Amino acid sequence: MEGVKMRIYVPFIYLLILTGNLILTGCETLSKNQKRLDGRFISWWGGTHWSYTFDTLGSYEFSAKGHCCFSTTIGTYQISNNIIYLTPLPKAQQPDSTFFSESDTLLIEGKYCILDVPSGYEFIPEDTTHTIFYESKRRDLSKKGYPIIE
Repeated sequence: MEGVKMRIYVPFIYLLILTGNLILTGCETLSKNQKRLDGRFISWWGGTHWSYTFDTLGSYEFSAKGHCCFSTTIGTYQISNNIIYLTPLPKAQQPDSTFFSESDTLLIEGKYCILDVPSGYEFIPEDTTHTIFYESKRRDLSKKGYPIIE
């Protein structure tokens, strides 16, 4: 009976350790020369699922779904010195003209991590294994290294 318990607990403990390591190390260094992103970056806080979807042609879509609102903003983006500059399309061309993303700047803080300005919340790629368990961390953008706000 002890052998059966051990076979069940060992993979479970390994999964918990692996998941914990991924959550704690969500941000890794991105190439400073990168000029385009590709994929969807997500964040979860305030009872709302937030996401930015980027394509390699320079377009983006921002989406908010949940407690605060249900909305989408589309536009174009440019990257310079690890800063993503967002330019929303005019109001008449938006899928939802009643709500726009207030952020027009994002910081690239890692390989698979971008930070919303001015809120400081992290966005990570949707396809990473730890997104299921991920509660977005908030960074202090006024301090060097952008430490996590406890």
